[in-house]
Amino acid sequence: MRRSRRGAALALLLGLAAAAAGALREPPRPDLSHLEEAGREQLAAGAAALERLESSDAPAAERADGWGDLGQLYYLYDLTAAARVCFENAVELAPDDPRWHYFLGALDGLDGRVAEAAGRFERVTTLAPDDGAAWIRLGDARLELGRAEAAERAYRRVLELRPASAAAHYGLGRVLFDRGELEAAVAAFRRALELQPEATAIHHSLGMALRGLGRLDEARVELARNRGGRVRFEDPRIEELAARLESGQRFFSAAVDAMKAGDLPRAVALFHRARDESPEDYLIPYNLGLAYLRQGDRERAADALREAVALEPDFRNGHFNLATLLAEEGRDAEAALHFRRAHEIDPLDGDAHLEWAVALSRVGQPARAEAELRKLLRAEPGHARATLNLGLLQARAGRSAEALATLRRAVTLDARPEELAEAQLRLGALEEAAGDRAAAITAYERAAELAPESVEAPMALAGALGRAGRFAEAAESFARVTAARPELKEAQFGLAMARLLGGEDAGARAALEQAVGRRPDDLELTHLLARLLAASPDERVRDGERALELATAVFRRAQTVDHAETVAMALAELGRFAEAVEMQSRVVGQTESAAARRRLELYRRGEPCRAPWRSG
Repeated sequence: MRRSRRGAALALLLGLAAAAAGALREPPRPDLSHLEEAGREQLAAGAAALERLESSDAPAAERADGWGDLGQLYYLYDLTAAARVCFENAVELAPDDPRWHYFLGALDGLDGRVAEAAGRFERVTTLAPDDGAAWIRLGDARLELGRAEAAERAYRRVLELRPASAAAHYGLGRVLFDRGELEAAVAAFRRALELQPEATAIHHSLGMALRGLGRLDEARVELARNRGGRVRFEDPRIEELAARLESGQRFFSAAVDAMKAGDLPRAVALFHRARDESPEDYLIPYNLGLAYLRQGDRERAADALREAVALEPDFRNGHFNLATLLAEEGRDAEAALHFRRAHEIDPLDGDAHLEWAVALSRVGQPARAEAELRKLLRAEPGHARATLNLGLLQARAGRSAEALATLRRAVTLDARPEELAEAQLRLGALEEAAGDRAAAITAYERAAELAPESVEAPMALAGALGRAGRFAEAAESFARVTAARPELKEAQFGLAMARLLGGEDAGARAALEQAVGRRPDDLELTHLLARLLAASPDERVRDGERALELATAVFRRAQTVDHAETVAMALAELGRFAEAVEMQSRVVGQTESAAARRRLELYRRGEPCRAPWRSG
C-alpha cells in the first residue's frame, strides 16, 4: 500500500503543478513501480517542491529552476518523456538559461533526433560560448548530419578552450578523414589516444586512416587494438546528476551511465561496488560481464556471466550471452549447454535454438545439430539462418542435392544481408560443382551485391567467370578486389592471369608490375612477369633485359624446369640464341614435354618464343 500511495501522491502533485503553471504543459505520469522506495520518495519530494513554487508568487527564473530540477530527477531515473516536458517548461520560463537547452539537446541525442540536438547545442553555445561540453556535442551532431566544416569549427573551438580534449582531437580527426586529409587525421587520432589511451575505439579510426594511406601493416595492428572503449569528455551537468541518486541503485545506475559513455574502467569499478552492496542481484554481474567484454577481458566476462546465471538460473539473456562468448572462444561443449538452457527457458526463442544447433555442429554432433535445426524449422519454416545452417550441414556431409535444394530456399527468405550473402556464396559453390556455371555466377554476383565489403564473394565470382572463359569480366572482378585489398596476392595473381588469358598482355604487365612492386620476393609473381616480358606476342610489352634480370634471379633461388625455360626465353629475346639453346637443351634433358622440344628448335633456327604459355 505504501508504494501505491507514493505513486498517487506524485501524480497528484504533478497535475496540480501543471494546472498552476497555466500555459505550461503537464508532464506524462510515468510508471514508478520499478524504482526503489528511496527513488520514488526523491521524485515525490521534487514534485512537492515544484508545487510549492507554482502556488507562490515566485519569479519565472525560480519556477524555471523548479521545473528544471524535477526534469533532472526524471532524467536521472531514465524517465525521459516526463523529463523532456519539464525541461521544455523550464525553457518557456527562462529562455536564456543554457542549462535547460543543454538537457533537451542531450535528450534529443538519446532519441536520435540529431538535427534538433544540433539546434539545442547551438543555442547553448550562443548563451555560454565557453561551454566545452556543448561544443563537443554540437560538433558530433553536425558531423552526423554531414556538416563537416561546421563540425570542424566546433571541435577547434573546444581546442581553444581545452587543448588537451581527447574528444575534440578525435572529432577533428574524423572530419579530416572524411575530407581525405589522411596524414592530418592520423596525427589527430594519435593525439587523442595519447590523451585518452583507454578510448580504444579510436584505434579503429586510426587503422582505417592508415589503410587509406597504404600503410597496411600499421593499419592491421591498430585495428586489432580496438576494444570498443568510447571517447569521453568532461560533461559536468550530466556527471553531477549521479551525485543526486538517493536509492540503493546509485552505484548500478552510475555504472550503466559510465558504460554508455564509454568509460569502461569506471563502469567496472562501480559495478563491483554495486555488487558489494547487493550481492544477490544477478543483473549486476551480468552487466559487469558486458563491461568486461567491451574491455576485451573475455575471461573475466565469462566469470561474471557465470555468476549471473548461478544467481538466476532462469535468466535467458545470461545463458545466451555466456554461450555466445564461449562459442567465440572455441569452448563449444560448454557453449552448447548454455545455448540449450536458453532454449529451455524460452522454447519459442529461435535464436537460442539456432545457436544451440550450431554449437552442437561445432562439437562434432552434426546429426543432433540437424535434428535441432529441423525442429526449429517445423516451428518457424521461414527461419532464414536455420535454413542456411541446415544447408551448410548437408553440404559438409556430402549431400549436395539436399544442400542445393535447402540453400536455394534459404536465399529466398527474409534475412540479414550478410546471412543472405553467405547463403548465396555457398549456393554458388554447389551450383558450380553440379555443373551449372551460369547459376553459380548469378549466385556469386548476388553475394557480392549483398556484402560489398567482402572479398570472398568477388573472388569466387572472378574465378567462376574465368572458368567460364569470360576473362574480361573476371579481370574486372579481380580488379575490384585488388583496389579494396591491394595486399591480397591471390587477387593480384588472378587479375594478371585473367588479362593474359583474355589476350590483354599490356594490362597483365601493369597488374604484375604493381604486384611485384608490393611483393618483390614472391617467386610466383616475379616469374610470371619475367616470362611475359620475355615472350609476349605484344612488342610493346616485351623487355628482354628486365626479363633476363628477373628470370635469372628466380632461377638462382629455385632451379626448376619452368624457371630455366623462362631464362632461355629471355636469352632468345635478346638474340643470345647460343645461350638460349644451351639452357633449353638442359630443360629438354629433364622433361618429356613436346613444347620444350619445339622451343629448342625455335632457338636453333634463331627465332624467339612468342607463345610463352602455349605449345610454342
